[in-house]
Amino acid sequence: MVRILDKKMVELAISKIPRPQGLKRRLEQYPTPSWIVAHVVWKAFMNGDVEAKAVADLGCGDGRLLYASFLLGARLGLCVEVDEEAVKHAVSVLNSHFSEYVPRAVFIVADASQLSLFNVDTVIMNPPFGVVKENRGLDVAFLRRALQYARSVYSIHKYSPGLLKILEDLARSYNFVIGSTEILGFDIPMVFETHRSRIYRFKSLFIVLRR
Repeated sequence: MVRILDKKMVELAISKIPRPQGLKRRLEQYPTPSWIVAHVVWKAFMNGDVEAKAVADLGCGDGRLLYASFLLGARLGLCVEVDEEAVKHAVSVLNSHFSEYVPRAVFIVADASQLSLFNVDTVIMNPPFGVVKENRGLDVAFLRRALQYARSVYSIHKYSPGLLKILEDLARSYNFVIGSTEILGFDIPMVFETHRSRIYRFKSLFIVLRR
């Protein structure tokens, strides 16, 4: 696949990624909708935070945010994921759908909320939302870690009243400013045994933070 410079083409390429088997609810392994992937990564690209940059995805799952970044010219991609089975699937997706980017991809099996990285330009992520009781606050923990070593951060969070104030305070403590915020409708298909609807829809907050 050649590098592309079109948002809709990014969405189409990401939509072809097969869904992994055995998704784990406790790890909140839900697929990020392909249109949101394209929307978020295109925003980063237009801000100059993707092309020729080192991009990291914390809690990368199947790697779709990273692969979208490669399509828009990322120099290096770091995929951090605590679940080894998810990493194996992400590597399979890379080899079968985006093989020309294999030399640029690095996979790290680790808890992203505890990991320190170096020489990262941009973090683009959809961290666990923290809806599972034992994961409460995990999305903010991921964001805090990203702010420690990246120059720009693009992150998606489950919307709730008062969340933006929390994120503003966190950004300020690391000398970041909020470049933009946006409410996005987020759809999760029926992937877990607890789901009772074919599609579960909720509001998410897409936030851009830059030094």
